[in-house]
Amino acid sequence: MTFGLTGTMVTGDYIMNASYVSPGKDEIKHSYKHAIHTMVSNADGPKGLQPVPKVEAIRGVTEGLLLNLRNDM
Repeated sequence: MTFGLTGTMVTGDYIMNASYVSPGKDEIKHSYKHAIHTMVSNADGPKGLQPVPKVEAIRGVTEGLLLNLRNDM
């Protein structure tokens, strides 16, 4: 009966593990974390974040993870 009156925030956590081996050097390993927050019903999201369509959120997470890896390389 309260569905729609109260809301919930669900967070999907994403982890990307990457490793790189350069000839003659030790393996370099990195781990990166990101998240997508989904509001169900009448819930407020985290302060400072703007709502975006699901496809854009997934694209943003993927891009963010890959850019962090590129910056570390």
